[in-house]
Amino acid sequence: MRRFRLWSSIPIIPIIALFATVALAVDPRVFPLNYNESTCCGSGPTDCGGAPCDYTSVATWESATDNDLVSAQAGEVLTVYASGGPFASATHLSGATTNSSYYRVVRGLPQHGGGDTDSMSKHFDGNRYPELGSWVEDYVQFWDIVTSQDFTTVTVGAEGAIILYACNGCKIINCVAIDVTVTHASYNAVGFRCHAGSGDTCWVINSVAHNVTATGTGATDGIRAAGGGTQKILNCTAAGAGDYGIRTTSTGTDHLRNSIAQSNGTDDINGTWSVEQTNADNAGVAFANYAGNNFDLASGDSVAKDNGTNLHNAGTLSGNEDYATGARSVSAADWDIGAHEYGATFVSPHTYDGASGSTISTIDGTTIPSTRLIWGVIP
Repeated sequence: MRRFRLWSSIPIIPIIALFATVALAVDPRVFPLNYNESTCCGSGPTDCGGAPCDYTSVATWESATDNDLVSAQAGEVLTVYASGGPFASATHLSGATTNSSYYRVVRGLPQHGGGDTDSMSKHFDGNRYPELGSWVEDYVQFWDIVTSQDFTTVTVGAEGAIILYACNGCKIINCVAIDVTVTHASYNAVGFRCHAGSGDTCWVINSVAHNVTATGTGATDGIRAAGGGTQKILNCTAAGAGDYGIRTTSTGTDHLRNSIAQSNGTDDINGTWSVEQTNADNAGVAFANYAGNNFDLASGDSVAKDNGTNLHNAGTLSGNEDYATGARSVSAADWDIGAHEYGATFVSPHTYDGASGSTISTIDGTTIPSTRLIWGVIP
């Protein structure tokens, strides 16, 4: 297990000099202010990047880090490796004491860059509900997770691959839920569920939900906004759901921006959204190879390419949506709609930990040292 202490007093010059010839963008994935990083792989002791793994069970890590992270002044980050094959156990993050500086993150490696979702290495492939979730624990984040489930063992009525439930500040970022199936006469199937409590906010960002189905009468949603708080779905893609691509059933405030919903059964975008901006609702987006499950935009697409909104500095309308991934420009007038930016070659993110240099960026109205951010190169 590695421990990181992130400083904000080192000058910006080393970072600028290092990438003087390329453009950089701030990613929405933000590390805790200080954190312990652990590794996990279910196959063996040397499958975590060639080094021994700290854990072979996500649930064991969850229990071991279910502590008062605020008093300890250290968040907890679990890096899950796909090299040993997918995990099949359900894990709920619930019970740790957290705040906006110290919280828990589960992230997947290797990071995926879009493309053929069927060929991605899966981190989770199980049959229990939900595969991952935050259960009333604030600020939990899930990054770069690829998950596929066949829920044959179900005990409640809403089944999901990754669920944020009654939490504040929680995020699902750059994740893929593919082939999520619920086998039950009446239970629902959901790829991602974003459910904030009253007065709270949660996000789903740059994520893909594909082929979410149920065998019975339950509703199937690629992405669902629910709850009484503020739910924000940004630059996502949902296709092939049995009923709804992206749906809100909440009683709160819901934002849907820069997202694609297409080729879903009953309706592509459903419900009453408080903010809808530059979405592609069954608009005929041309994907690189839809039949082959590749949701990159085709070169000839004219619907999603350059027709989105730059959310990096979205101002008071969106509040917390001043984000850009490594594939999107901070300064460009228009982003692409959906989870993938056309022509952007995926690169492994660069992270800076203290000694490499630091700058300050504004995210959600808070000054964040660059050492807490993942930076990516824009081609």
